[in-house]
Amino acid sequence: GSPSVTAVPDYDGRLKAIFGLDLTQLKSMADLSTSSAAALPADVGEFTLTVVEDDVLFDASRPLRGTGVGIIQGNCTIASSSNSFFNGLLWVSGDLEVRAPSYLRGLCVARGAVDVRGTGGDYAEIEYDDKIIDDLLVRMGRYRTSKSVYEIGGIPVLALGGVE
Repeated sequence: GSPSVTAVPDYDGRLKAIFGLDLTQLKSMADLSTSSAAALPADVGEFTLTVVEDDVLFDASRPLRGTGVGIIQGNCTIASSSNSFFNGLLWVSGDLEVRAPSYLRGLCVARGAVDVRGTGGDYAEIEYDDKIIDDLLVRMGRYRTSKSVYEIGGIPVLALGGVE
């Protein structure tokens, strides 16, 4: 598009500023929390919280699909021909590279560089959509149970609390 490069106003894109929680707390509430991108399913699911502490590549064999919140502690690449279609909030601690055809709706926050490119007649789009964010807040944000395991007197105990 034109302009091909643009400046983004300053904002606080840290996890704590965006979610109000740190990484440990988010991992304890996640539907999937992994240190390996290889553990990601083919589809992130519907209204899920996924935390990956690794660089992630979404491609034709594993596109980014689903609705929810994705937290990537590393770089995120959405490769060309991945046909990715994601609704939700994607937070990336590193660089975000998006290639066509792909369509991300909701909100994307990247702490590093962002590079979005179409190819030929295909488009790579990131579209802010406040309705999707509102839907995430209603369906996921009011109360989410922590899945943390704590030791009390040497005995592992599953936390039963939540965040409201």
